[in-house]
Amino acid sequence: ISSSSNLQGLRFSISPNPTSDFLNVNIHETDWTKGTVDILHLSGRTLVSQTLNSVNDEVNVHGLDNGIYLVVVTDDDGHQSSQLMSIIK
Repeated sequence: ISSSSNLQGLRFSISPNPTSDFLNVNIHETDWTKGTVDILHLSGRTLVSQTLNSVNDEVNVHGLDNGIYLVVVTDDDGHQSSQLMSIIK
């Protein structure tokens, strides 16, 4: 299953969803240079933060417990988009 988001013009997809170890983040923007991906607990606490230097990057989520998390991608101009992700081990 793949998820995608298009909020405020920043388009990205994540896969696999659900996942257990690694999450692939794919940016669908032609002018993307770099940005960040943050994985947040639903309470709002940031658990993982990683710089994205390419339109296709991998995030290690192995240390996260089973549950639902919010994936937030932010570009260098401050545009953000988010979607939900599930961890199942």
